[in-house]
Amino acid sequence: MLPECIPDQRELTRRMRIVKTLRKLGKTDEAIAKSLYVPVEWVRSVEDNLSNTSYQQSS
Repeated sequence: MLPECIPDQRELTRRMRIVKTLRKLGKTDEAIAKSLYVPVEWVRSVEDNLSNTSYQQSS
């Protein structure tokens, strides 16, 4: 994969927030994955990653 195609931490955090917002609006994981061009498995893993990220930022 080309280095410019690999998202940095800031971009990953942004995508995670988008996933959280779209879920609140009632979007399915499949629809979110399609709109962000990411695998459905990644979208499903975001909930765990969000709690880990917020814990690290508060430390």
